[in-house]
Amino acid sequence: MLRRKHVSRRAGMTLVEMLVAMSLLATVLGGLLSMGGVSTKLCESGVTNSNLEAAARRAVDRLSRELAGARSTSLAALPESPQWQSSIDFDRPGSIRVDDGRITWSTSRLEFRTETGETNDGVDNDGDGLVDEGTLVLVHDFNGADEVTTVLAHGVREYLEGEVANGQDDNGNGLIDERGVTFEREGADLRLLLTLEGIGRDGTTVTRTIQTSIWSRN
Repeated sequence: MLRRKHVSRRAGMTLVEMLVAMSLLATVLGGLLSMGGVSTKLCESGVTNSNLEAAARRAVDRLSRELAGARSTSLAALPESPQWQSSIDFDRPGSIRVDDGRITWSTSRLEFRTETGETNDGVDNDGDGLVDEGTLVLVHDFNGADEVTTVLAHGVREYLEGEVANGQDDNGNGLIDERGVTFEREGADLRLLLTLEGIGRDGTTVTRTIQTSIWSRN
């Protein structure tokens, strides 16, 4: 009686198969690492964007409170759109006279100021990765004996998002060469446009623009 011998056709992987398998594994791992890097960058950009959004909202909320109590006649003196300004002066209640209840008014100013250490020369002078950036500043009792200056926002872009200094309306909002802090009036409607920028952990510039309309009560 003959016995059949069962011989395995494949005792293991050949060298070529091992090389192919390793190549496929390397490709998969490389893809996963790449996706992880992209996700990390997106997350970091998202955090920076959220911080800018929060800073812009705080500044706008403060401005809304300040301007809501402003004397309407002082705001009415501003030029109307399509003209714009990067600073405005307005009157706000100072004190009330005891004898006749009359309100005395003091002048406040909102304006764009170049960031400390920065110069308007197209160079990153203060080494923070931003060029010619500024601050949004509120000055109470402007030019008075009790003048107080408060910085409402840092990282204000020199020009509004999408705009460059070329005498054209680059971002299509009806204004020309407007700054990162821009005030625009249409009748009793005062509009504020604000662009903040920051640097993400990956070195990219993140920009956030916000706008709001404000009506005076006085």
